[in-house]
Amino acid sequence: MSTFFYDGDCGFCQWSAERLRGLTNGELDVRPAWVGRSQTPVPTAVERRVQKRIATEAVYWRGGAGGEPELFGGHHAIGMALADHGHTTAVRLTGRALNAPVISLMAGLVYRGVSRYRHKLGPLVGVQACALPRNGFSPR
Repeated sequence: MSTFFYDGDCGFCQWSAERLRGLTNGELDVRPAWVGRSQTPVPTAVERRVQKRIATEAVYWRGGAGGEPELFGGHHAIGMALADHGHTTAVRLTGRALNAPVISLMAGLVYRGVSRYRHKLGPLVGVQACALPRNGFSPR
């Protein structure tokens, strides 16, 4: 089963992960992860790769050809997760579109903006939890 990791210390990320979970109808394992530790038992090589990236972006991993896991980050992670596990054709097509060349450029810019200010977005969606300071700090 594929796993989508998100920043478990971020309220907006928690809210977004719930939306993703709903769009995949339970077919995708959506779990919080933190730098320095992972709550999900995954192969050691994958866990190290997830830990290196989760501080700045969501991470999606799935088993690849020949057993080598594939790892995607940021908007690519969201797009691949939706394309692979979306509960409707429209959701799967939206996931594929997020990784189409021109749309991917725009999606990447939007993702970076959301990622940078996610600590301010939590209250807008009704969640307060966020380990990031409210002074505009961004790990990017």
